Amino acid sequence: TTTTTTTTTTTAEAVRTDFDDSLLVWWCAPFFSSGGYSSEAIATVLPLSARVHVHISQHADLISETFVRGLAPSVRSALSSLGETLPALVHRLLPVQAREANPHPGRSRHEDELMLVVVCHCEAGAIGHPPLYETTWCPPMLEFSPLSHLVNENSAEGARYHRVARTMFESDRLPSGWASRLRTAVDEVWVPTDFHREIFVRGGVEPERVFVLHEPVDVHFFDPLHLPSQVSSSAEGSAFSLYSLQHHSFESHAEQVDSLLKVPPSSSPESLSSLSATASSLSSSSSPTSSPSS
Repeated sequence: TTTTTTTTTTTAEAVRTDFDDSLLVWWCAPFFSSGGYSSEAIATVLPLSARVHVHISQHADLISETFVRGLAPSVRSALSSLGETLPALVHRLLPVQAREANPHPGRSRHEDELMLVVVCHCEAGAIGHPPLYETTWCPPMLEFSPLSHLVNENSAEGARYHRVARTMFESDRLPSGWASRLRTAVDEVWVPTDFHREIFVRGGVEPERVFVLHEPVDVHFFDPLHLPSQVSSSAEGSAFSLYSLQHHSFESHAEQVDSLLKVPPSSSPESLSSLSATASSLSSSSSPTSSPSS
């Protein structure tokens, strides 16, 4: 028992040693909307919050109650704790003297070292002022907020504020206007692959501002050694798995999806031909740009 207690304490202390108390990351993304940006944002901020202060805001899409109900309770609870109001966050992080819009000498060493990084995790139409469609503004307007001294370049310490776009576009060129919005709205652009970096640089974003940050993977959830029993048993039976890389609106294509899921793998050539036609129809009728969450 003594050994276990000692080990646990040592591990906790080691984790806390890695925590950067001087960095606050404000991550704006469609956390509660489903889709690729949502899952990527969740998979990024949860482990990040063990290393730095993280504040999250829903951005760039509507909240899906169905998606929120489907989240694991532990994930819902973790996201809720990261979404505390900005005044509460400031009150927790900064001493009393630093909560004024125009701070004066006498602030603590901790506050003087605090760095704010805002991440706009979405497509570029929702980045910049104003956005191209109705959503919150990202980066947020902080000039008159309790964090204004961090973005004021004329302050004694200079700006301690960095703006980042985490975005992507799966094509060989950027949509019109993306490069100019990113150049004026953020300091850096994070993309998931070298392919994306090439596209963004060729599209007009300065190469020194585009960085490759690969997509996160939950190695505990996606562990082939710990498959649920129903998954491993179905592989030996008559069931099959359908894997799609497209953005589908299942409300619009429910019939076609049902048709795909009901065709058994031992079907006749005629049935398989029908399955292929259904899949082609589903693919052609779903537009990758049909919504901001695409």
